[in-house]
Amino acid sequence: MRYWQDVLGRTIAHRRPRVELTAWADGAVAERLADTVLPAVAHDVVPAVLDAAREKGRGYYDGLALALTADDGAVDLGDGGLTSFTARLLENRKERCLVSCVSTERLAELRASPTS
Repeated sequence: MRYWQDVLGRTIAHRRPRVELTAWADGAVAERLADTVLPAVAHDVVPAVLDAAREKGRGYYDGLALALTADDGAVDLGDGGLTSFTARLLENRKERCLVSCVSTERLAELRASPTS
């Protein structure tokens, strides 16, 4: 998350970027997100915020998802979350994999454009 905060802050700070985080599962993941992760990724330029209403990616991502946005959430830039791919591949339930991506074309477009 810090990586994306750095990238978004360096490229499109003028477009009010943010990282939106969702924990679908109650329990330890949601608790760690609120009490450990969010304070650790506090950022002046690119905030990390909770998005409890998100449904996109439910079932694809495993319990935790993130969205990269601009213009206070109005523009989607990228997506990510925990997956079970590597756990299944390695036959190890403890294995964790966090994937994420960004639309480089949209990022370049927003970098060149003024605030809406």
